[in-house]
Parts: sequence; C-alpha cells; structure tokens
Amino acid sequence: RVELNVGGRRFNSFRHVLSKYPSSELASWISGWPDENGSYFIDRDPQSFVFVLSFLHDGPERFMPPEHARDRVSLRREATQLGIQELVLLLDRKSAGQPEAVGVPPRADLSSPGRLEPPTYVGAPIPSNEAERIELLHSLDILYTSPGHHYDCIANIVAALLDMPIVLVSLVSSGEQWFKAK
Repeated sequence: RVELNVGGRRFNSFRHVLSKYPSSELASWISGWPDENGSYFIDRDPQSFVFVLSFLHDGPERFMPPEHARDRVSLRREATQLGIQELVLLLDRKSAGQPEAVGVPPRADLSSPGRLEPPTYVGAPIPSNEAERIELLHSLDILYTSPGHHYDCIANIVAALLDMPIVLVSLVSSGEQWFKAK
C-alpha cells in the first residue's frame, strides 16, 4: 500500500497499480524512498490525479474521462507530465472521435490534427498600479539574489498558521519570477 500527497491531497493505492506503466514518471517516482511521513509527494494537480488513478485502476476499457473538454485538456497535460502515454493516446482518440475499443491500435503521430490541444493562455489583466509595483520591487534590490533563510522562515510560519502543506515566497517582475522560499 502506498500513500501519495498530490498537491496537498492524500491518496492511497497499491504499488502495483501505480507501477502499471513501468516506464512512466509516476512509476519512477514511487520506486524511490517516501518522505519522512511515509508518503510520496507529487507536485501535480489533485483534481486531474483522481482521473489518473481511475485510469490506472479501471484500465482503458472501463475508464471514464472528464465530461468537459477543459478538464480533459488538464488531464492530458497531467498524463503527459506523469509519462502515462497510454492515457494520452486514449484521450487523443476520444477527442478525435475515434473508437476506444480494446484492440484498436493507438495513433502514434501525436502531431496529427485530431490532437487535443490546451487553450491558449492570454494571462491575467495588468493591474492599474503595475508600474508602481515593478518600481518598488526593483528598489528593494532583492531580485537577483539567492533564496535566504528568512524567506524559508516566513514560508514555514505561513504554512503552520494556515495548515497548508505547500507555501512559496515568489517575486514576480515584468518578465521574470524568483522563488525565494519553498
């Protein structure tokens, strides 16, 4: 039995289920040692991971993908990141309206027109005080510096106060982002 912490949400499964596709990143990650809590931390989307587990448990024959296209795009991205190529191909066939029956050979050409593509991200609107924020950020002289112990302390305090497993201290300028604490 294996306990996973996926994006702050706990999952339990069996090692043989999670290793169903031995060449996947997921199988590689759980072949190592768990963290001090006895679980494996996977920094991925927990909502999509529910479907990944369903695919691993049920197999491609009985797997039910998300109903909405946006959720299928997210799931495909997660499956790609986790290295579960069989799920990626299944989602591609479903999006192209091809049969998913057992014995149907998967499409090998992932650059084909039927491929499910994520929507283009246009970004958040720029706030009206963006120029002042960028100027203040640059005036602090901390952008091109290394992460410091005090940032880790801040992240640890916030994590404890909010009972959150993951807290980041990140600085965002107009074209770059710095992670000061994880």
